[in-house]
Amino acid sequence: MLLTSIKQNMARYNFFHCWEKIILFTFCLVTSFYCFCPIYAENAIPSVEEISAKLHERNQIFIQNSASFFVEYSRCKSDLVTPVTSDDFPLNQDRWVLSQLDNQIIVQRWNINPGTKLKHGDVEITFSDKPYVVMLKDRLVLDWYENSSIVDVFPSSNYSNYIHGWDYLWWAGLNPYLIHSNHQGMDYTSLVEKSQNDAVLDVLKNPILPNFLEENQKNYIVSNIQEEIDGSMCWKVTWPGFDSFWIDPKIGYAVRKREFHWDVNEPLRCVVISKDFSEVMPSLWIPRMQIVDRYTDYRFTKPDQWNKIQHHSTYLLDQMRFKDIPQDLFDIHLPVGTEVIDGYRKNTYTITNSEADPFAGPIEHGIKVANFHFVRAFMIIVGSLLILFVVYAKLFNRR
Repeated sequence: MLLTSIKQNMARYNFFHCWEKIILFTFCLVTSFYCFCPIYAENAIPSVEEISAKLHERNQIFIQNSASFFVEYSRCKSDLVTPVTSDDFPLNQDRWVLSQLDNQIIVQRWNINPGTKLKHGDVEITFSDKPYVVMLKDRLVLDWYENSSIVDVFPSSNYSNYIHGWDYLWWAGLNPYLIHSNHQGMDYTSLVEKSQNDAVLDVLKNPILPNFLEENQKNYIVSNIQEEIDGSMCWKVTWPGFDSFWIDPKIGYAVRKREFHWDVNEPLRCVVISKDFSEVMPSLWIPRMQIVDRYTDYRFTKPDQWNKIQHHSTYLLDQMRFKDIPQDLFDIHLPVGTEVIDGYRKNTYTITNSEADPFAGPIEHGIKVANFHFVRAFMIIVGSLLILFVVYAKLFNRR
C-alpha cells in the first residue's frame, strides 16, 4: 500500500514537472520572439517600394505642417578646389531665411561678410549688408535687392528666384517645391515638366526625393548589406550610374548621404553628407550640418576635369520651427522713391509713402510714372502712320 502511494505521488510529480517545463519553454519562446523579431525586422532588407513609402511619410510630416514654418541656414565655408576658368572663385558665404505664414512665402539671403569686395573679371563687387528678398503672396512675386531703388512685381506663374535657396531641405530628402506647386495651383509633375524648357526652374531637374524615387522605382535597387555612415548602419538605395542615397531607419529613414550624376552614366555632379541630426518634430529628423561637394560640369569642361570637386562647402542649420512665426517678417516696407515695376498690372510706380503695399493695385501712396505697354503701342502706331505718310507723299510727288 505504501509503495503504491509513493508511485502515484511520483507519477503526479513527474506529470506536473513535465508541464512546468512545457510552460517555461513556451514562455521563453514567446519572449524571444518579441525580443528578437524587431531586431530581425530592422535588419531585414527593405524593398524599394517600402523605402519609397517611408520617405513619402517623412515628407508628408513636413508638408502637412508647412503652413507655418521658419528655416534659417548658412553656408559658413566654401573652398574652390578645381578652378574651371581663370576668374573662378569660391561660393559666397551666405545666410538664408525661408518661411511661410498664411499663404505668404518669403526667401531672404544675406552675405555673411558685408563690405567685402570680390573681383570678377573686370568688375569689382562689394557685398551689401542688406538682404536680397523674394516674396510670394496672392500669386504675385516681389523681387528686390534692398540696396536697390527698383522693385519688380510680377505674376508667380512667371516664377523667379523664389524657387531658389531651398537646397538645404531637398538635400535632406524633403521636397519643398510641392509647396510652390500648391501655390501655383499646379500639380508637381507639371511643374517638373515645365522645368525642362525653363532655365529658372532648372533646380527641379535634380533627383529630388521622395517624388523622384516614387516615379522611378523600377530603376532603383537596395544593397543586400547595410553600410556604416557616420557611425550608423544605413541601407544604400541605388540607380546604377546615376543616383545613390543612404537612409537610416533608426532616425525615421533620414538621408545621411546622397550622391548623383549629371545624367545616367555621366560624370558625378554632387555629393552631400548630412550630420548631427535632431528631431525637429516627432519622426522628422533633420541634419544640423551638410558637407556638400559640387563637381565640375562635364558639359563645359574637358574630360581631364570631369569627376573633380569644384566647390567644397559646409552648411549649418541655425533653426527650423513650425510655430511662433513673426508676422513682421512678411511686412515689406519700400523706401520713399523706390520705383516699382508692376509686370502684373503693366504699370510702373514711384513710392511716396513707406507704408505702401507693393502687392496692392493700384499701389496706395504711389505715383504712376508710365505705362510702358501703352507707350510702346502708341509709338508703334505713330511710327506706322509716319511711314505710310512718307510712302504716300513720295507716290503723290511722282504723279
